[in-house]
Parts: sequence; C-alpha cells; structure tokens
Amino acid sequence: MITRYFLCITGAFVLLFSSCDKKEETAQTQKQNSGVSENSQPKTSASGDRSSITYQLTGVTNGTMTIYRNGNELKQVIESDMMGLKSKNEVYVKGGFVYLITEINGKKLPMKTSLDEYNSRKLTGETIANAAEFEKMLAGKKVTGNESILGRDCEIYEMGNNVFLSIADKKHIMKIKSPELLAVATEISPLPDNSDGIFELPAGMEFKLFNPKANQPKESLDSAVKKEAVKK
Repeated sequence: MITRYFLCITGAFVLLFSSCDKKEETAQTQKQNSGVSENSQPKTSASGDRSSITYQLTGVTNGTMTIYRNGNELKQVIESDMMGLKSKNEVYVKGGFVYLITEINGKKLPMKTSLDEYNSRKLTGETIANAAEFEKMLAGKKVTGNESILGRDCEIYEMGNNVFLSIADKKHIMKIKSPELLAVATEISPLPDNSDGIFELPAGMEFKLFNPKANQPKESLDSAVKKEAVKK
C-alpha cells in the first residue's frame, strides 16, 4: 500500500510544476482578501528574482506547494494527501543539480539528478530558476488568453499535452492546469533578506546520483525512484 502510494505521489510530483488582474481600484481589496500585503511585490536583485509563491493543489493529489526563489537557487516544497496518506516532497535547485527528498510516513528517499535532465521532462517549468531558460521555455508557445490572480495580470500559455500555465510578469507562474492537477497561487511575497538558510540542503543526507549513461538504455528518474521504493 505504501509503495503503491509512493509511486503515485512521485508520478504526480514529477508531472507538477506552477491567473492575473483586476482594475487598479480593486487591487487593495484583493490584497487584503487574498493574503497579499502592501509590500508583497517580489524583489529582483542583481542575482535575480527573490520571491515566495504558495499554491493550493487539487486533482490527483490535494495539498499545498510553495516555491522559493533566490536568483538561480530554488526550493520547492509539496505537502500533500493521497489515499489517506500524507507525504512531503522537497526539491532543491543548486549548482546545476536537482536534489529531491520524498518523505512518506517518516521515511525519506534522497536522490539527485542533473538540472537539464530534470527540466527536460517537465512541461510546467516551475523549477526553472534561470530567467533566460524560462524565457526559452515559453518561446513559440501559444498565448490562449488572459486572467487575473492575486491582482496580477497573467497570460495563459498552452504548453502541450493539455497543460496550461498562467504567468505574470513573464516570470511568475500563478496557475498550472493539467489533466491530472490544478495548482493555483494563493499568496506571493518577497523573500526576507535573511532567508538564505531556506536553500541549504539538509545535513546528514546522502543523495544517490541518477545519471543515465549514454551507452545504456535511457531510463527516467521515475524508474529509479520506483526501484528505490520497492527496496523499502
């Protein structure tokens, strides 16, 4: 039961991940009602965007997702409930690698893979921290409409495979809509100046490297996770 749940939540997690503007005179009311403060405009420094976005998740899994950005560093936390079992997934983007920690019933599975390998399998782009790479992902994608989320104007991009992203300011994903999952932003705020600790990897963890070799059949990260889950 736990192994089956682990595989389901991992599949949803990999498929995951990311509408926006009412008139100016209603913006203040929206901010008060949606948890957005007066000083909630995310900062952009020389190193890039510094922001935190929290989403409500519904569909194949229910729960919350929070994405923290600090320039080219990123942390994603997904806390969800599926089939009555709760899980927590953490993703850290650091130095060209993606570090993944999946926790179910107190058991943790740490793994890592290359950033290029991880992002190449996703249509949603919420773990792309580099602004240039994010723009490249959107290049050529069809804009199907506009909407407003948390008082922000969003363009709705069709990403393929019936996946749609609502993006504000060409960089903030405010909604992810797919056949399996709906993620809608409920709060967006700037990171405080003393938040560097958020992006530090947990101490004492050994991250198993998943790195398919060119002379072997290509294997997805999901398959490697499945093998580890079976061992549990």
